[in-house]
Amino acid sequence: MEVHHHPKHSNKPRKYKEYIFEFFVIFIAIVGSFFAENLREHFIEKHKEKECMISMLLDLKAESQRLGNVMDKNKAQINGLDSLLDIMNSKLVGNEKDKFQYLNFKYASDYNSFISVDRTLNQLMNSGGLSLIKDRAVSDGIVVYSNGIKGTFKQAELLETRYMKIIDQQKDILNIQAI
Repeated sequence: MEVHHHPKHSNKPRKYKEYIFEFFVIFIAIVGSFFAENLREHFIEKHKEKECMISMLLDLKAESQRLGNVMDKNKAQINGLDSLLDIMNSKLVGNEKDKFQYLNFKYASDYNSFISVDRTLNQLMNSGGLSLIKDRAVSDGIVVYSNGIKGTFKQAELLETRYMKIIDQQKDILNIQAI
């Protein structure tokens, strides 16, 4: 049940104090609603910032693990390619031919590249979400990370292009039929 103040209707002119009182009541109501809305927006932005940072942290943990796996595979591939080069520098006789073929298919027929799953990063960059992050060092770090990921994508494209050339050369050198 709402209670409203209804001024008495009469033909008498109202006192200026009533006008001032009504002005201050309306002014306080407007200012109060303005502050309440700003406070609500502040809480919402803080909650969104926290959600984004948690999601970003989970993405970074997953990417760190993926990067470690790719690095381990690349180290093994480098060692295998070194063995392949050693065999290539010697004369291929008997068992060496089989070992060469095995090492060639195992280490020279595939490549490992790091692919980032950057869902949170894309959301932050495309939706203006970086403005949610109040800590300037964190937002600057995210921008640097984003640029690093872009560089990684470019390197992966170059690696794929080069590797496809190697595969084509392998087919010519080893007379391998395309499968």
